[in-house]
Amino acid sequence: MNRRLTSYRSALRLAEHNLPDDELIGALQDGGAHFQALVTEYGLGPFWHDRTRISEFHAMRMAAEAQYMAQSSALQELAVSLDAAGIDYAVIKGAANREQLYPNPALRQCADLDVLVRLEDRLRAAEAMMDIGFVPAPDPRSIGREIILSRGTVDVDLHWGLLRDGRLRENLVDEMLERRVSNGKFSTLSPENSYFLLLVHPAFAKHISSRGMALHRVLDVVEWHRTVPTDRAAVLSLCERTGSVTAAWAVLRWIELLTDEPCWIEPQQVGSIRRAYLDFWLRNDLSGMLESAHPVRLVLLTASFHDTAPDVMRALFGRLGDYRQRGADITPFLQLKGKTDAQ
Repeated sequence: MNRRLTSYRSALRLAEHNLPDDELIGALQDGGAHFQALVTEYGLGPFWHDRTRISEFHAMRMAAEAQYMAQSSALQELAVSLDAAGIDYAVIKGAANREQLYPNPALRQCADLDVLVRLEDRLRAAEAMMDIGFVPAPDPRSIGREIILSRGTVDVDLHWGLLRDGRLRENLVDEMLERRVSNGKFSTLSPENSYFLLLVHPAFAKHISSRGMALHRVLDVVEWHRTVPTDRAAVLSLCERTGSVTAAWAVLRWIELLTDEPCWIEPQQVGSIRRAYLDFWLRNDLSGMLESAHPVRLVLLTASFHDTAPDVMRALFGRLGDYRQRGADITPFLQLKGKTDAQ
């Protein structure tokens, strides 16, 4: 096995709940400073500290706890503000999943909070967030689907699209928000929709890069399989509708390589040639190695995550459309920001 994958597998041994903590401590000692740095860099430091109490991870654990407190407080205010404005929303991805997956959700670091709203509600949602002190920072590269708003140390990605336009055959946002549920703290997606996003997003948005996807997202999937009852047939149906079966298979295959967690999507749904091609990329961690060569990954890897050639063409035209639409998409947010700056 590729040496990089061997290191990732060692870092993810903490997912083995029956593994004695002494064995984890031994693995850290055997791996030395390089292994400890990998655990920290790839998002697992707080989890390793929780199991081993190794002092090298203490600072990261404390930072994660403080970050979680600030983010949780902001989320409570955000939920109240959006509810008061009559805006349907769902907290998605890491900030939502950690509440369901981990006894101590603070161990699962999130660089930012992700909130999903309808396209037609995006400006009102931004205004509701600005009312509680968030400041928008429109980025033309992503304004077609999201905007970052910040307050102090807390960043929120306000989404009205799950991925770049054209990546999926259907826009699922309205459907997902109709099926949203409450976790007692805020609204989030249904288990099937959350799991769909957990599988598909790392393929198209993170390119299954070891650095971009990190290892805490792998841990999320492993813990999801262990703890959250999910209708996999419904998830597969969503993948088939949106042309993302291959993307979901590739993420599950990556997780299988790192944890021995079985890939439950049948291989014939991907095809032998494409399966062999993607397996070569995954086994050699080529996406991680080509982190600085993003256009190469887009052409040689990410395009292969689409199920059919028309899906690839739709994604290409979606990217071009995003580029042409940037000016129109960003203008109302710049006007909104200008009003705040003028006050």
